[in-house]
Amino acid sequence: MPKIIIANNDNPTMYADRGVFVPDFVSQIGRISARALWFAEAGDILVLPQMLSRSLLDYVARLQERSPDSVTVIGFDIPDAEVRGLSRDVLLHPELIAAAKAAMGERKDWSLLFYNATHDSKEVADALGLGDCEAVRPFIAEGGAEILNDKRMFRNLVAGRDIPLAPGITANGRAELERAVAKYLPITEAVIIKQDRHQGGLGNLIVSRRADGPKLGATDAFVLDRDGSLTAICDAVWQRLGVHDQSMLVVESYCTPAIVLTSEFRCTPSKSKVEFLNWGQLRQAPTFDGLVMPPMAPSYLGAKFVSGATEIARLCADLGYDGLINIDGLATLDGKIIFNEFNGRLGACSHMHRIAEIVAGPDYGDRLVMMSCTMDRGCIDRALELLDANGMGFRKDLDGGIVIGFGWPAEHCSQLEIITLAPDADRALQIEQRFIALLTQSMNVAAA
Repeated sequence: MPKIIIANNDNPTMYADRGVFVPDFVSQIGRISARALWFAEAGDILVLPQMLSRSLLDYVARLQERSPDSVTVIGFDIPDAEVRGLSRDVLLHPELIAAAKAAMGERKDWSLLFYNATHDSKEVADALGLGDCEAVRPFIAEGGAEILNDKRMFRNLVAGRDIPLAPGITANGRAELERAVAKYLPITEAVIIKQDRHQGGLGNLIVSRRADGPKLGATDAFVLDRDGSLTAICDAVWQRLGVHDQSMLVVESYCTPAIVLTSEFRCTPSKSKVEFLNWGQLRQAPTFDGLVMPPMAPSYLGAKFVSGATEIARLCADLGYDGLINIDGLATLDGKIIFNEFNGRLGACSHMHRIAEIVAGPDYGDRLVMMSCTMDRGCIDRALELLDANGMGFRKDLDGGIVIGFGWPAEHCSQLEIITLAPDADRALQIEQRFIALLTQSMNVAAA
């Protein structure tokens, strides 16, 4: 069955504040959406907020052993849209619907794959004549997937399953924020404050009693006395995170992680089925900076995490969620597992899992370690040339190599994702660092 893939990553339903949609952020949305190309197979249609480079289209097709033109790519960017990317106003634009219908032709057996199946998904499916598609079951049509991207709802839902959470509470308004910080700060000498909807740590701030306190997982950290009194700091936090008078912010005692973990499952409520797909650890500097899959975690601790994550995934399937879900947590320094969020959508691990299955086979997790990172400046053409010239592209007969996740032909487009596969983490890191050094040197020479 052919599918229509809609790369509506970073859409407005995922953020508490539309103020994040500044030009640089919107441009990043378009670049990261290129990851969706890895899910496309011959005969599929891919809808993106901007057109991909020919280099990336040819490269992915070669690794998938298909013709580059066997996938129809619709790169659709509306300059005067309220929010760029594939937000509702873009997805339902008559020109996009017409382009998608033309590509669909006379076939009626299309399926839909949304990066994030929002409440608008049913309208999009109806506009395409696919209103009965399984991708828009009632739970999805009512915005169910959106609550599975909400940190407040995460605490609400999983608490009933006795899932271990960090000590904390949801604060409703400025006054409750200060009371919550005062209550949970003494437990670990630090708290992390989160917007209910955000991702990658971008909506998180830390308040600490120590100048050398924690910084991972947030964009900024406030220190009592150095940055003011508790009241002054809560004023500053509210100014940054409180979008309106009754904004919901999650306040949690900061539990210092020994390792930050993530996992991915496929939920199929019609079969009461939850399928484990992959797991890994986050690279943070101090917010999300890539993944290592599988994680470098002790086996028993890892089993506890996967067991708890499976319980959360089953809860989401019981609610009626259908699709991929990422579940995150951490192992503390004293060996405890704590869960902190779910994301009912595709995530940063989803295309990595797909890539590994394509280039290494479905059992890759028992044989290889994957490591991802994103360069702020990169050129896919130069990267591919260096891979070929130095024999560093991944092949099954080598002891490690690199796959380019996404990129553009010119350095000014920024962002090049490098995914390294090797028998162990040390070897993967060695290959990654060597390639980054070669690419950086090549770009510096070209710029001189």
